[in-house]
Formats: sequence, structure tokens, C-alpha cells
Amino acid sequence: AIIAEWHEMPLCAYAETIPFKPGARQFLWKLSSCGIRLALATAANPEYYFPALRRCGVLSCFEIFVHSRPGLYKGNAAFYLHCARQLNVPAAECVVFEDVYKGIVAAKEAGMYAVAVADPQSAMKRKDLEGVADRYIETFEDLL
Repeated sequence: AIIAEWHEMPLCAYAETIPFKPGARQFLWKLSSCGIRLALATAANPEYYFPALRRCGVLSCFEIFVHSRPGLYKGNAAFYLHCARQLNVPAAECVVFEDVYKGIVAAKEAGMYAVAVADPQSAMKRKDLEGVADRYIETFEDLL
């Protein structure tokens, strides 16, 4: 019963309350409206991210959805290369927006341009992220 409750709590949060990062919705719509092909690469399971994307009105912006599974996870360059292959886009033409240090390192190892996105929930500090990423942003509003 406790495990079921722990599972249900984040499901409800993603579906009902977890907010988008400031400017993310507008930025995704801008990219999508310009014809830029988008993939969502996440450690979360689809049961979490689909309701959140639907609620926030950006589900249709994404062409490809890839989530972590054994052998394919965010801390591994193969994860990001898999996304690029799914989009049929060369890795060197991909831009990864990431708020996890290991994800930034893996994106760089994959030969992609990596933008570090600040996350108040993360223990990573700006100086750590800037040391590996090609660019650092506080919010997606910085790019609008």
C-alpha cells in the first residue's frame, strides 16, 4: 500500500501541479513553429511526462519521445545519439537542454551542443555546469 501511494503521488503531481520552467512553454512553441524538430529525452517514464506535457499544452511540439531504460540512460552518450538517430539529425546539429550534470557531459560526449539549464532543485552550481556546457541559462526566458 505504501509503495502504491509513493507511485501515485508523483503521477498526480506531474498530471496536476508540477510547473514548467519559466519560459519553457513559449520557447518550445517558438521552436516548433519555426519547424525545428524536437525530441524529449528524459529519465522519467511516459506515465509521468505525457500527462505533464498534455496539461502544459506542449505535447504536440515533440516528434520523438525517449526515456531511460537499461542500457539507454541520460548519463550515457548513446542516449542522446539514439534521439538524434530517431530524428534523423546528425549529432553535431543537435542542441541539448539539460539540467543534470551527467546529462550535459553525455551530450557533449555525443558531439552535441549542450545548454545547461538552472534548476533550483539541483545541488549543481552554476560554475560546475558552465565548466562543461557550451552555454548556461537561468531560464528559457533568456532565449526568447
